[in-house]
Amino acid sequence: MTTFMNVALPVSSSVVAVVEPRAGLPAGLTDVDAARFTAALAAARTEATRTVYAQAWRQWDRWCAKRGIPDMPGDPIALSAYLTECAEAGKA
Repeated sequence: MTTFMNVALPVSSSVVAVVEPRAGLPAGLTDVDAARFTAALAAARTEATRTVYAQAWRQWDRWCAKRGIPDMPGDPIALSAYLTECAEAGKA
């Protein structure tokens, strides 16, 4: 799923996802705004941090897919269920 929020999530340890033209951008924002936002977020975190975020996102995405739950926007109850399951499994 490609949404405006996904622009900041790394696809791999060295590549940041690029938003599709106009995909999910709120009214009034342009592709240039999205590019600036993406660049700022990429610069704000170290490579190691982006790698950890990407791994956490993939786990959440897989969990949602297995249950037929949309990953975005994240439902608070689904997120609570996911985090509770992780905690019971001893995952941070």
